Amino acid sequence: MGHNSLCTNHIALFGSKEQKAQYLPRLARGEALGAWGLTESGSGSDAASMQSRAVRDGSHFVLNGGKAFITNAGVAEIAVVMAVTDPARAAPRASRPSCSRGACRVSARGGPTASSGFTPSNTAELVFDNVAVPAANLPGRAPHGFVNTLQVLEGGRVAMAAMAVGIAQARARHRRSST
Repeated sequence: MGHNSLCTNHIALFGSKEQKAQYLPRLARGEALGAWGLTESGSGSDAASMQSRAVRDGSHFVLNGGKAFITNAGVAEIAVVMAVTDPARAAPRASRPSCSRGACRVSARGGPTASSGFTPSNTAELVFDNVAVPAANLPGRAPHGFVNTLQVLEGGRVAMAAMAVGIAQARARHRRSST
């Protein structure tokens, strides 16, 4: 879910030619796993309430904050992360610095979070403490980050609904066979 519907799709829809060439082939071949960081412990998946910040510093953004319940957080090589880049704007504001774990020194905290139903998911926190992300890694244009995030979520929610139906069907079959 986080790999295909969110991370890979975000880059495919809004990434530059260079970003698509750099990240998509490896993501599509399964040579690298992707993560997509929106959810925060204080705001859930409400993109308009996020607290993570990405402050422009020359040719980089300095990323601070954290993301919770992120699929593939502990194993992803590439992450698209939502953060506020312009807190003064009245409208919701989110941008998406994208980086590879090695290049950006992103750390995952905690083990995989226990989940009911979708146990193969490596779900953990992402922690950002003055992480320098090259400005060139920002997929799309900065003023459209919030809208782009909602567009990616729209497709991701359809995939999540389909997965939930499959999990419920498997659970019902398991329950019938064990009684």
